Parts: sequence; C-alpha cells; structure tokens
Amino acid sequence: MRKIMIEMLYRAKLLSKINISGTLELMGYKFKVPLSGGVGLHNIYEKEDWMTDVLNQSYAFTQGVFLDIGVNLGQTLMKVKACCPAMKYVGFEPNPVCVAYVKELMKANGFINDQLIPIGLANETGIQLLNFFNTGATDSSASIVENFRADQTDRREWVPCFSFDSISKSIGISNIGIIKIDVEGAESYVLQGMKETLMREQPLLLLEVLPIYSIENTERMKKQHAIEQLMTELNYRIFRIKKNKNLFSSYEPLNHIGVHSNIDDVDYLLVPFSKINKFNLH
Repeated sequence: MRKIMIEMLYRAKLLSKINISGTLELMGYKFKVPLSGGVGLHNIYEKEDWMTDVLNQSYAFTQGVFLDIGVNLGQTLMKVKACCPAMKYVGFEPNPVCVAYVKELMKANGFINDQLIPIGLANETGIQLLNFFNTGATDSSASIVENFRADQTDRREWVPCFSFDSISKSIGISNIGIIKIDVEGAESYVLQGMKETLMREQPLLLLEVLPIYSIENTERMKKQHAIEQLMTELNYRIFRIKKNKNLFSSYEPLNHIGVHSNIDDVDYLLVPFSKINKFNLH
C-alpha cells in the first residue's frame, strides 16, 4: 500500500514537496527508506540483485572493513547490511546532497557503528570540480573527470578530495576486507591514491569501469590502461562479473579489460593472486 501511495504522489508531482518514507526488502531484511523532498525514490526500486550475490560470496572470504567509495544514495550500504549486518561499513561521498540523505538513511535504520566521510577520493589532496550531467541534485553519473562524458555538463561544484593513503591513519581504518569503487571514470585516480593501502591490506576490489566504446576514446583508454598496469604491479587478477537477467552468473578471468560497448559488462572483481585459491571463482 505504501509503495502504491508513493507512486501516486510521484505521478501527481507531489513527492518532491513532502517528506515520507518507504521500505526496501533485501534478503529478508526490511530497510526504512526516507524520501526527503523526493530524494531517495531510487532506493525503493533498487534492482542490482547480482551485487547481493557477489557480496554474499565475498563475505565468506573476508570479514574485514567494507569501504564504499562513491556512496551516492546508499544503495550498496543497504546490501552490505543485508548480507552481513555486523560488518563495519565506511563510505566516502563528496556530493553534499547525497551525504545529507545517507546520514538520514543511516539514522532511520540504526546504523550507529558505521561511518560516512563527506569527501571524494583521488590521487592527490585538494579541491576539485564535480561535474554533473543532469539536473538531479544526486546525479549518480557526476564525475571529477573533466569531459568524461559527451553530454553537456549541467553544472559544477567544488568538492574536497583526498588520497586515501594520506588520511587512512587519521581516520583509523585498518583490516580492510572489501573495497567497492564506483566513481564514474576516476577509478585509476582512487586506486593510485590508495596504492600503499592495497599493498598492505590486499583487499578484494569491486570495481565499475565504464566502456571505452572505441579505440578513438583515448582518454578512457589511458585510464583503463593505468588500472591494468597498477593491478599487475600489485599482483591482482581481474575477473569480469557476468550476469544473467540481473543475477550473478559467473566470473570471467581477463588479461585485459579491452574495448567493448556492453553496459552489462562494466563490473569487475579484482583478487590478489595470493588469495585466489581461497576464493570461489565459479
């Protein structure tokens, strides 16, 4: 009944004028989903079922801290809490609108032992422009990479960015088990900025790398090569996460990510060679 009411309010263009809440059920857990001026609606219709499957497999491998780099509206946060409620979660998000919403989401669901850090991660410390590509305040395609998309930039906002290695001691994060990185083209920057941490902790990496589409897209090609070179240097193996109707299907081992245009083939699991035999890669 609540979902029907929310849909009616959305169609009547009234949802953005009120604050109510909905629910999302994942693996038997029911999460309260705030809808603050319409922000958060996407969470009620969250459909990345494959991610829940991959997280379940990963938790059998490690119980360390989960780092979520690119939190957006807390989509991954709820999956983490559904799969392993006791796992420590630390999220990084530079968009202040998203930060305000996720704080509300965490409070509504009693996530009192988890952290949200309102910064972006990159390969250096300073302020950078976050480029938005649509009018939505929580644009999930926003990127600190200049001209990453062909779409015209809707607006830009200055945000604070840090390399993870430069702040890891101050925020006291250790025993890192899994790192998810979804930062719209800035993946190589984030990885370079946490190189020391990766060498020391050897966590699993869940990485989104959007398609290059063609060899003429030289800037995306450079960033993809930078990821591959760093992973080779750190002795990681790359596996593409294959899906079937939004469900996990298998892991495809890769020597190179390559040039492709399939938006379903953008998610990767990166595993240290020293730990591959302990992880079920079927």
